[in-house]
Amino acid sequence: MLDPKHPAWATQIGNAVYLSETPRAHAGPGQRRYTTVAINLMKNDTIFIKDIWRAESRLFFEGSLLEQAHKGSRLPGLMSVHFHGYVPDGIGMRVRTTCLDPEKTAGGRYKVRMVTKDIGCPLEGVCSLREFLDGNIMFAPRTDEFRERCTGGYVEVKFANQVLAKDKDAQPEPACLVIDLGNGADLKVKRDRDALTERTGTPKFLARPVSSGELLPKDDFNSQGVDMPPTKGPLADYSQFMHANEYQLYSHPGPASEPDVEFSHRLFHDAESTFWVIVWTLARSTRQGSKLATDPEKFFRKFFHVMYRHNPTPGFTDPQTRIYLRSLSHWNSILHPDLAKLG
Repeated sequence: MLDPKHPAWATQIGNAVYLSETPRAHAGPGQRRYTTVAINLMKNDTIFIKDIWRAESRLFFEGSLLEQAHKGSRLPGLMSVHFHGYVPDGIGMRVRTTCLDPEKTAGGRYKVRMVTKDIGCPLEGVCSLREFLDGNIMFAPRTDEFRERCTGGYVEVKFANQVLAKDKDAQPEPACLVIDLGNGADLKVKRDRDALTERTGTPKFLARPVSSGELLPKDDFNSQGVDMPPTKGPLADYSQFMHANEYQLYSHPGPASEPDVEFSHRLFHDAESTFWVIVWTLARSTRQGSKLATDPEKFFRKFFHVMYRHNPTPGFTDPQTRIYLRSLSHWNSILHPDLAKLG
């Protein structure tokens, strides 16, 4: 008997029936989705289900991209998909959105399901820097040791990766793994020229130019007075892993009167996305045993609410541009006093 105060959804996959533990439905920007951890009580089998209503105009299949990533051998640190595809109805047809108005045509969205047994820790539940470093796979070393740990079922990252390792002779060369493929695109598929300029990805972590679909205004976000670290000295060992042309462009910007450039996805947009993930986590982290602040700083309150509700809308000013300031005091006030030195 299910508790009426905590209802659960039953989902049939093949001949097995799974009961949801923590169902969450999201309207979501770009795709409506339903996610939950679910249990088969007969076999005591736990899985994670992600259902989305996929528009036919979209160019990605998350499950297919994950399968390609693991083709040949499993890629360490990246979840495996145990099932993915369109959800059929009772007669084998794809389940699609319906329209209650008989005079209108239903939108071209079909239900797509992805199932995995690789269940990790949601970013929302991370409240300390140690949890962030120990339990969240952002970058992972492609080493034999890590592959063995993954094969043995131990997929948590418990140590710094080769990118940050002191051993500069570590082999193979450092490699970063892309974790969020929910809005990824297969570059081998033919598409229109402007297909990759659309806004995709987790809203709160998008680079600001990507979320707005246009370059940031030069008057408000100019690079004058901002120096990129030289590729000499401490960074010399990493220069071989950098996109040399683009890095040099940012290191030695041209005159302020340079001609306007058309917006497109750039290398540093990915770097900014990673920056927002780190800042969002650190801003909500404290040292173990610290007391919660009863009266948070006003900059922290503004930062938290803008990030938490971030859902950029084309044609409107992205609120995320208003919470980014260069001053050290600004970032120190966002972080908990225990972590202020990380500002």
